Amino acid sequence: METYNIQEYLPHLLGFFPVTTEQGGNDTELWLRDGRKICVPKKTKTVLKDLAQVFAKDLSLVKRQAGQVLGYKRELPLLLTLDLVLIPVKVREASFKDQGTVGYCFYRGVETVQPLKEGRFKSALIFKNEQVLFTLNTVQKLRQKLSEARELLNYESRRLEWLQFKAISQCAEITLEKYHV
Repeated sequence: METYNIQEYLPHLLGFFPVTTEQGGNDTELWLRDGRKICVPKKTKTVLKDLAQVFAKDLSLVKRQAGQVLGYKRELPLLLTLDLVLIPVKVREASFKDQGTVGYCFYRGVETVQPLKEGRFKSALIFKNEQVLFTLNTVQKLRQKLSEARELLNYESRRLEWLQFKAISQCAEITLEKYHV
């Protein structure tokens, strides 16, 4: 089996999505900014786990925190860092048990969402590099996910500002105590 290192692709990654190979494999396709698509012989949920490990993140905790902020539990946008929020996107119907249907795009790589009128796909997700991903999500659902990603980013920014303020306040307090001011 071919090995891959998600960190190698990370600076160039737009998203990763489940695909069925010609041999029937349940693999993942990495979409890169230069237009390349790399097929990785792993399930999408494994690639997601590998990506979270790069940032030393516990996926169950990331999902729980997103659920607390957004008020629901399934197919959540996932904030790994302020520069990396993953948007869940349904790209296929399951043909068999455990066949993933949801991939993830990087919030900062998305330009817009367009409706589709014909065929089995309901919308097109257009990336900033003009690549197009056809999805089974409605335009409304994708726009909701993008809005929720912004909400997670705003929440995390406010949380980090508060932590920074708290740390500075504690340092000032310690300094004042030390010098009896």
